[in-house]
Amino acid sequence: MDELLALLLNEFDLDVPSSREGLASAVQEPQHAQTHLAPVSDFLVRSSQACELAGLDGFGQWLCCVLNCVDDVTISHDLKMLTWLSGWIDPARSYLAAPATPLATAGAVAYLMNCPNEGVQALALELEESLSIAPQVSADDAANLEPEVATAQDVALPMDGVDSGLLAAMLIDAPEQIERMHGFINEITRGSATEAKLNEAQRIAHTLKGSGNIVGVLGVGRVAHHLENIMEWALHCVKIDAPVNPTAVRDMTLAVDLLHQMVSHLQGYDAVPAQSVPVLQRLMDWSWQIRAGEADSFAPEPVPMSALIADETENEIEAPAQAVTSGQSVRVDAERLTRLLRRAGQSLYASQRLNQLLLTSAEQLRISALKQRDLDARIREMQAYVDRQVVNLKEAKAAGNDFDPLEMDRFDAMYSLSRFIAEDIRDQHELAQEVSQSVLIAQDILREEQSQLTTQHRDLISARMVEAKTIVPRLRRNVQQTASATGKTVDLEIVGERVSIDADVLTRLTEPLLHLVRNAVDHGIEPPHVREKLGKPTVGRITIGMRAIGQEIEVTCMDDGRGLDAYAIHQKAIEFGLVDDGRALTRDQIYRLVLLPGFSTKNEVTEISGRGVGLDVVNDRVVSMKGRLQISSTQNVGTTFTLYVPVTTGAAQVLLVAVAGERIAIPVENVRTAIASDQYERKADILRFENSEYRCTSMATLLGFDADKLPKLNQPQPVIIVTSSEGDQALFVDAILDSREIVMQDAGPVLRRIPGVIAVALSEDGNAMFVLDTISLFHGVQRVVLKATHAASGSSRLRARAQIQRTRVLVVDDALSVRRAMRQLLEDSGYEVTACVDGQDAIEKLREMTPAIVLTDMEMPNLNGIELTQRIRSTALWDALPIVMITSRASDKHREVAREAGVNVFLTKPYTDADLLGHVRELVRNAPLTTNAAIA
Repeated sequence: MDELLALLLNEFDLDVPSSREGLASAVQEPQHAQTHLAPVSDFLVRSSQACELAGLDGFGQWLCCVLNCVDDVTISHDLKMLTWLSGWIDPARSYLAAPATPLATAGAVAYLMNCPNEGVQALALELEESLSIAPQVSADDAANLEPEVATAQDVALPMDGVDSGLLAAMLIDAPEQIERMHGFINEITRGSATEAKLNEAQRIAHTLKGSGNIVGVLGVGRVAHHLENIMEWALHCVKIDAPVNPTAVRDMTLAVDLLHQMVSHLQGYDAVPAQSVPVLQRLMDWSWQIRAGEADSFAPEPVPMSALIADETENEIEAPAQAVTSGQSVRVDAERLTRLLRRAGQSLYASQRLNQLLLTSAEQLRISALKQRDLDARIREMQAYVDRQVVNLKEAKAAGNDFDPLEMDRFDAMYSLSRFIAEDIRDQHELAQEVSQSVLIAQDILREEQSQLTTQHRDLISARMVEAKTIVPRLRRNVQQTASATGKTVDLEIVGERVSIDADVLTRLTEPLLHLVRNAVDHGIEPPHVREKLGKPTVGRITIGMRAIGQEIEVTCMDDGRGLDAYAIHQKAIEFGLVDDGRALTRDQIYRLVLLPGFSTKNEVTEISGRGVGLDVVNDRVVSMKGRLQISSTQNVGTTFTLYVPVTTGAAQVLLVAVAGERIAIPVENVRTAIASDQYERKADILRFENSEYRCTSMATLLGFDADKLPKLNQPQPVIIVTSSEGDQALFVDAILDSREIVMQDAGPVLRRIPGVIAVALSEDGNAMFVLDTISLFHGVQRVVLKATHAASGSSRLRARAQIQRTRVLVVDDALSVRRAMRQLLEDSGYEVTACVDGQDAIEKLREMTPAIVLTDMEMPNLNGIELTQRIRSTALWDALPIVMITSRASDKHREVAREAGVNVFLTKPYTDADLLGHVRELVRNAPLTTNAAIA
């Protein structure tokens, strides 16, 4: 019975993630409840049938009651009922974990009693007695139960809502793991499989199951789960020296091939596997036969070939985002794509340089042709002169006058030489014409090549573009975690999640956005009772908006909370010694004080806030990306943080200007107009043009090229009107050169901190020129002025405040995707995380640092979780270290082994983020603990 209940709970857990997602979506979009709740209905139907077959009649009726409410709400769209329904999974799982116990029964009844429908409340009392009856199923009954039926939903490979980073991590390990598992199965066929190798094969299946469930690719998780069951049975056969049913080996091979195709599809190489449902059904049949004790004699026919070659569209649930329906696609990692983009930019630059050289050559040939025409004229003059002298000499000779034969010979030689020179010049002229024609042809070819290189460069830029929605699940989870930790209820709304953003830019934006939403929940949103008193909805709201504006990405994070308290911030700045007591600051300057490292108006230091760590990170990351941050706030209305981040790679249309002997490129989005030196009026630092006045300064002065003085009034210069953080301003330049498209390159770490420099570009002569963002340029100057107001002592106090050590957590798991998922979860909650690949790696890390808590998997190579726990408990330095074991093993036997080893908390996968974080906070708060603390 225990094994049957454990199996039932394990199967229940597999459907929990998709059901939670459907319930959350239905609450967000009640009008689409029917669509969102479809998987929940299927889940409830399957669970109620399975519970009744397992002898849990009362609980099966309880599930049917919930199912009826789901059916009703798909019609009524009642938000209150939807909110109630979103909580059914936790009491259901608690009951399955300990059926018919007083606590589990009371929880199930209490949940129904809270239903908005009075009829359900009445039914709750009737179900209490049947829920208290312990399940009893005979061995014969268990053997005769109907096996599960595989559905298309069971093998779904959904991509929406899946964290792309976690999926990528899973796909790094999965191909090699599957290949190794395939080799172990081949050894079973050859009869050479050992217990150690089958243990390893079972562990790999276990890892794939956990990774698939955590990432959200349930099809992989479910296939791996049933494959693990068969491998566990095969291992038992080897242990007792019994033959493994060859039909089972055949179907295990088929299952491994299916996993390979699923992973290949997720990588973007293959279509959705056509045979997923029939193969999973066969695996379910084997699991059933193993439980019934009939696996040794089970001899099913091979999965029909028609099922393996069926129309792929029949079983297609959802294609991965990177798949291309018109042809095959491949996955290229971001680093390689960046290298390709850089080389494409270099090729485009080289073609531009070559084009410039050809233009120069053409000009030189044109000048040479002009010189040659002049030379032709001189040669003709010389020939005419020689001809006249020869004629004169011949006439003198014929007349009998004095005649010098030597002079005659000289002019004859000169005559011949002039003819030779004239012929050579004509040959050179024809050759120059041929070269000029070749240059023209080369220019035409190069222009076409430049066009193709430009298209290639733009295509590569497009390949780096991803939709912003890929980070939405992480943002939502971050909001939920922070809200749960602070006792608040907050909704997150995303606007513009379909906007395409450079993958590198989006990756670098993720951390600032996580800090912003965490800060909004903790500092901005008021507790529900406070909001109610203020006449606000008890549920707070955070809205993140994203859009592309020219060469910039605009990201806004707006909350409807209490707003920034300018007075409290100013007073805290005085307390920290950042400003003098009598110094007046503008509201914008006061708001920007919250961006300083260590600045916080909170006195209490927690994992979430109180150190001033967060907004300073946001500002630092934005500045390093050559962006800027703006803050606006209204008391008791809310706060808005707006980030503007330039796209630092790709092509851009710019205006080229000359400043102090340097060529500077300014994106055309920053330029309002360009004005000739005689088209404006100027008085002091005010420039008048077309009935408008602008503050003016020299760009050379602004850039530090010439800090002595502005251009004199009697030395007019061209002017460009540019956008700045304080409106349009006029900048004097030496000359306005050109408007063209350039290829921007990353400015690199050396120039990253210089205000205004967003990128560099290479000119045709090979020299580098800076690409300036005028808004960031002026904003950087203001930032320097503001920094000048900070006292050194105050800054030191803030730095000390910001350097408070965060709680360290050691995560130990051999699956890369699991390590990344847990790292994200814990770091988003304010912990410092160190990850290890196995128990041996964890021991090495423990020798270097002492964490506050250890989270470990049970089954790992080299040193598993149980052995790691025993090593920790046997070392005096670590014996009180809290340990949480996270595994898919849910049986009492595994729990007992973990308890005896010294594990404090035993969690089964898939776990909920709230449960894990709750245990971590509790254990860290109460540490040190006794070695054999009770296992949850």
